[in-house]
Amino acid sequence: MFIEEVVFDEYNKRILLAHAEQAVFIDETMTPKEKFYWVKVEGDIVGYAVADILSGIEIIDQDDSEDEDIVTHLGFDVMYVYIDYLEIFESYQGRGYGKLAFNLLRAALGNKKVVIHTIGDTQDFWIRQGFTSIGFSDWYYWI
Repeated sequence: MFIEEVVFDEYNKRILLAHAEQAVFIDETMTPKEKFYWVKVEGDIVGYAVADILSGIEIIDQDDSEDEDIVTHLGFDVMYVYIDYLEIFESYQGRGYGKLAFNLLRAALGNKKVVIHTIGDTQDFWIRQGFTSIGFSDWYYWI
């Protein structure tokens, strides 16, 4: 398994949309600093990730969070790996690819502390990876 950083252009957007309908919003929410990665196993695309290295205040600004207590917890100028998206396509789930992709992504971005803002039923996955709740419903960090 490996992750491959690519430019998120129309070609890669079409590939992604063929696998994940909810990904239609990625190009609308990605910032210029964020990196897009394919998650590949034996040449097959099995998922994708969007991540960046941001300070605590940049994470809050990017996510349009109104909870300033999160910034206090994270710190204004501490740098984190912020994972905006990490998805393994449904037909490949349950094989350990999410955990491997997380570890590869974290290593590619410098093994810094990691912050995520979870959605839906992904919280259990992140807790199994060792994440701890910051104390604000769906915000988690991993040190």
